Amino acid sequence: MICFVRIISVLCFIFACGDACFSAEKTAAAPGVAKQPTVITADGGLYLDYTKNIALFKQNVVVKDAQGFMKADEMKVYFDPKGSAISKIEAFGNVSIDQTGRQAESQKVVMYMNEGKIVLTGDPRIKQGTDTYSAEKITIFKKTNQIIFQPKAKLIIYQDGKGDIF
Repeated sequence: MICFVRIISVLCFIFACGDACFSAEKTAAAPGVAKQPTVITADGGLYLDYTKNIALFKQNVVVKDAQGFMKADEMKVYFDPKGSAISKIEAFGNVSIDQTGRQAESQKVVMYMNEGKIVLTGDPRIKQGTDTYSAEKITIFKKTNQIIFQPKAKLIIYQDGKGDIF
């Protein structure tokens, strides 16, 4: 039962991160409560291509908001040509997402905002405490609350002295 609870809490982190850190549409703050900004910095600069609706952040990209932060060597943000909504985000190189003691790491993360899908590739790992989940590719479907670890899925769980699984 403890293993199941740990797995569920990691899955909740992944779904929250997709929404909280990189939501295409932020929800309005409650009356009297100030909105928290999302701040993106990049040491190498920001390059905007209005004809292709792409923003490219280069070198040491850091995204921070009230829910956590994300780091990557480079990030591309694709905008819907009919408006300013974000349609897709690609983060490349040493990607890490951190939210309250839970982390996800990979070499590439692609977030499909309209589909509610996040794909981690390039040695992806999800960590919570001492537990680690990994595979060659991790695909998260936020709308259906499903995650696929494939191929070569691996789960390392520490039991905290509460007994063996078998």
